[in-house]
Amino acid sequence: MKVCSRCGKQIRPGEGYHEIIPDSLSGARPTEYLHKQYCRRSSRQEAPIRR
Repeated sequence: MKVCSRCGKQIRPGEGYHEIIPDSLSGARPTEYLHKQYCRRSSRQEAPIRR
């Protein structure tokens, strides 16, 4: 299963995507996948804001 690194949603079969393999001098890094169509970045907030 491939997951978009930008929006966090699954890349479905038949959908276009970019595969990015980051350079790393210290060790292995996971391959990143991005939708070819622009998608919105997911929020990184983990806890709700109290009001």
